[in-house]
Amino acid sequence: MSVMYDVVIVGAGPGGSATAHFLAQGGLDVLLLDKAEFPRDKTCGDALSPRALAVIDEMGLKTRLRQYGAASQEVEFVAPNGRSVHAHIPKHAGLSSETRIVPRFELDNLLFQRTLESGVTSEQGVHVTGVEIEAGKVTVQGRRKGKQIAFQAQLLVIATGASSKLLLQLGILEEQPQTMLASRVYYKDIQNLPQRLIFRYDDIVLPAYNWIFPVSSSSANIGAGFFRVGANAHKMPKTSQTALEKFLQTSSLKSLLKGARQSGPVKGYPLRVDFSTARTYDERIIIVGEAAGLVNPLTGEGIDYSLESAQIAAEFICDAFMQGEFSAEALSGYDALLREQFQDQFVANTRIRDLFFGNAIALNSLMKAMSKDENINQIVLNIALGQGKAKELFHWRMLARLLRYSVF
Repeated sequence: MSVMYDVVIVGAGPGGSATAHFLAQGGLDVLLLDKAEFPRDKTCGDALSPRALAVIDEMGLKTRLRQYGAASQEVEFVAPNGRSVHAHIPKHAGLSSETRIVPRFELDNLLFQRTLESGVTSEQGVHVTGVEIEAGKVTVQGRRKGKQIAFQAQLLVIATGASSKLLLQLGILEEQPQTMLASRVYYKDIQNLPQRLIFRYDDIVLPAYNWIFPVSSSSANIGAGFFRVGANAHKMPKTSQTALEKFLQTSSLKSLLKGARQSGPVKGYPLRVDFSTARTYDERIIIVGEAAGLVNPLTGEGIDYSLESAQIAAEFICDAFMQGEFSAEALSGYDALLREQFQDQFVANTRIRDLFFGNAIALNSLMKAMSKDENINQIVLNIALGQGKAKELFHWRMLARLLRYSVF
């Protein structure tokens, strides 16, 4: 007879592992499934925002995390016209004034191991093939090394990232959602590598950006990402790998990488940015992180949203177990909490992407304003980090200042 868990979680990335940890801390019996065997790599930009660092610290991993990657207190934006603007990460209450670039091979394994320390049961190498919702339970069916297996729980958490197969199968998604396309590659032995996050908007079709994120004093995660939306949709590269190859051929990057060595293959990945219209629950089902579309539609950053949604989900689920009610109606309260926290930000960030970051003239004007006005500089940086109110940029006084700087 199979074990009946309180909660089974499919996907052991940051969102799934954090949910598992916080649920176990709340006294629930949790099973965490993943198709991979840990440690495993995951394609990503690897940037941890101050918000992400705060949740990881709450998981008791502050000291251990700082053993990996590299910290940065500064961000550089390069406008379409080549203007460079620097912004220092501000100090907010309860948040660090730095970001940290930690390869997902190290980050995800650290979070996964923390779940085991918390008492979570793990089954690795499990390819989930189906889910059955029955009276009083959820049955997750899977395959491991050619053998059929099944797991039972009262509640299912889906944390499968950008993979939409299971959500489509369950009818939670009716079609493939909008994604950002991105690719990254690692380089090592880089001389004079700037120890700041660099976002480049020059020599590309917008909305898109290229990035250079330092993983150490001499190695970096270098990537390219774009949205196939708006008036320029038909002008976008065929693939994100093509976009990255073009970035690697630019004179500025060739100069930086002179003498450096590529330390791994180019890898591409999609990013779901559709939270504002995504479904986040169903009967006996809760969805966290990127599986709920929780990736910033302006920057493509999603680890912080995954970790924060994990906290929200865990607290809500613990309350749901006290009530003993897991109907879709009862679980809709989780969606309400997510909307309260993130909806306005996602809608506004999408508007900012389309109006400013999707138009070279508008983006040049915004970057010019950032270089001349520290208040605008910090507002834009906070929006990019998910720490500010994106609607601030649309206040009439702010628009008037932007117009003034674009003229003079």
